[in-house]
Amino acid sequence: MHKVEFNFQSVLLAAGYGSRLKHLTKIWPKCLMPIGRKALLEYWLTDLIEAGSSPIFVNTHFHMDIVETFLNRECFSDHINILRELDLLGTAGTIVELAPKLKDIPTIVAHSDNWTDVKISDLLKAHVNLRPSYCPITMVSFTPTKKSQCGMIQTNEHSVVTHFEEKPETTSLTRANAAVYVIEPEVIKWMVNNKAKDFSNDVLPHFINRIFVFGHLGVHKDIGTISLLVNSQYDNSRATLVSEKDDWQLYFEEHVIHDLLNAEVKKLTN
Repeated sequence: MHKVEFNFQSVLLAAGYGSRLKHLTKIWPKCLMPIGRKALLEYWLTDLIEAGSSPIFVNTHFHMDIVETFLNRECFSDHINILRELDLLGTAGTIVELAPKLKDIPTIVAHSDNWTDVKISDLLKAHVNLRPSYCPITMVSFTPTKKSQCGMIQTNEHSVVTHFEEKPETTSLTRANAAVYVIEPEVIKWMVNNKAKDFSNDVLPHFINRIFVFGHLGVHKDIGTISLLVNSQYDNSRATLVSEKDDWQLYFEEHVIHDLLNAEVKKLTN
């Protein structure tokens, strides 16, 4: 991962319940689910830190003690600011709450429970160099396996979103919103002024016809279902900033979550 030549900051949304993962998220947070013996959030933080994000904000709520212990590891702690949400603020509400701390620079906003190999540097370069000037948002898109679980999008010849279909039963659309964005300061100002709560329902509809799409052709999965989490175990994992096993990694490797996940792998492969 190459460091980009311009300044940006990031907000990783990591507070969700992951209720579709049932018994797994009763004992372990969705954002830290294992992918190739590493925690999912570890890949996100590695990619953003190596690309030069400063700072990185992460919100916590469900299993917050586990998540915050992970975030306070030596390799990450200098780069991260934690927002504790005793009550969930919503995907836009988190950004509104953080607004006084955010710099007047582009902000990556990502649902960190997605497993992806999108290159942060390529995304930012597209936002800076390819995005039409009237578009203050760049959205990552992908081709889903189950359209009925995604927000499908239609674009024009300029790769600008012209239409949304949220979790349609049937549709001719082929690309979906990956829930990874780069947003300009004007979007955050609008969110604050309008007290936005939900990014998909409040923010995106307002900026329709002003959202540029960065088409990702690699791996992208919401690991929010057991089948997709299991399927993600077969993808190529990659190196992270954690080169040596610290106390958290040793704790993680011994945790029963691996046994439970391996049992689900066996169920779906037998």
